[in-house]
Parts: sequence; structure tokens; C-alpha cells
Amino acid sequence: MTAVIRPLTASPTWKSLEAHHQKIRELHLRLHHPRPGRRRQQGPGMANAAAGVPGFIGFAVGRTVFWEPPVGWRAKKTSRETAVAEIARRYAEFVNVFEAARAS
Repeated sequence: MTAVIRPLTASPTWKSLEAHHQKIRELHLRLHHPRPGRRRQQGPGMANAAAGVPGFIGFAVGRTVFWEPPVGWRAKKTSRETAVAEIARRYAEFVNVFEAARAS
């Protein structure tokens, strides 16, 4: 007996995902700030504003948010543990702002 392997794109689940994508493909929202120093001024505010937009389900954070801690660690100005803690603190700041705005 020979097993028949259907392509993933033939499955009903895939077809459903394709249909959903066609409905929401234009809803993609990308918020970013091009300079590392702007994260502190605008990042959390942007997450807060976006949380109230229907269809906005989350956020992505780029390297500019986390740039300074690893640079300091690599230059031996701070420890690895301190850099990791600062990266975690910065990410948690975005999460807390976003979740608080979604809850209100």
C-alpha cells in the first residue's frame, strides 16, 4: 500500500487561512521609529495608541529598542546579567502599556 501525501495547501485548514488572509491583508499596521533614541519617547505611547485600534492584536519590537544594553555589554561597560535585565525591562514596559490600554 502506497501512502498518498497531499500538499499542505490542499487542506481545508489552509484554504480557510487563505480566505482569512484575503479579508485582512490590508489591515497590517506597522509602527516603528527609525532612531534608537526615539524608543523611550515614542515606543510605549505608540503601543498604547495602537491597543485601542480594532484588529490590532499585538506588537513587534525591533532592535532599536534593545540596542544599547548589548552594545554596553560588548564594550565591557556592563555585565551580561545587567544587559539581559534591561532588555527584559524594556520589553515588559511595552507589554504592560499595551495590556493596560487593551483592558481599558
